[in-house]
Amino acid sequence: MVSQGGAESAPDPACSRLAVSTSGAPGVGKEAPSPSNMLERQKTFKADSNTVREQLRKHEHCIINPRTNKYIVYWDTVTFLALMFTAVLTPWEVCLIKSTPSWRWVLANWIVNSIFIIDMVVQFFLAYQETTKKGGRWVTDRKLIVKHYLYGWFWIDLVSVVDFNAIGMAVVSASGGSEEASESTNLLRLVRIIR
Repeated sequence: MVSQGGAESAPDPACSRLAVSTSGAPGVGKEAPSPSNMLERQKTFKADSNTVREQLRKHEHCIINPRTNKYIVYWDTVTFLALMFTAVLTPWEVCLIKSTPSWRWVLANWIVNSIFIIDMVVQFFLAYQETTKKGGRWVTDRKLIVKHYLYGWFWIDLVSVVDFNAIGMAVVSASGGSEEASESTNLLRLVRIIR
């Protein structure tokens, strides 16, 4: 820089910052990228985006995400109704039905058990949310989902789908037809309510 007296002076720091910031602006002081360089960048971007898509596809393959799956709400409603059926009618059945139940009653119990069995299978594919202490993130890793379910509700769910009538008949036939054995095994059906 030249001062008013004609002698050179040190550059003004504000002007040098301005010069640096304008020299880094797009199109200022730089050459335009060549068409081959642009094509290379596009190919790299497409390859990277395809890789990310493939990883996401593999990561959530066969995983039911409750945040994005619209049918899980309907399934939750079906399982809730099955639980209400069990909570209300199983105690009534255990206490008041002394003879062999009708085919309608057997069919209703079979349908409810089928719903619970299907729900057990669904639980092995259903993403879950961690506690807030662990970050509250949604877990979509299949191994972690299976581990979480096996160490959680799996055993209670398994006991809830056991056919206690079949066990009762086997116990009755093994004990020589005792009525008390059949009634005591029917009380085991109340385990479903824990679910």
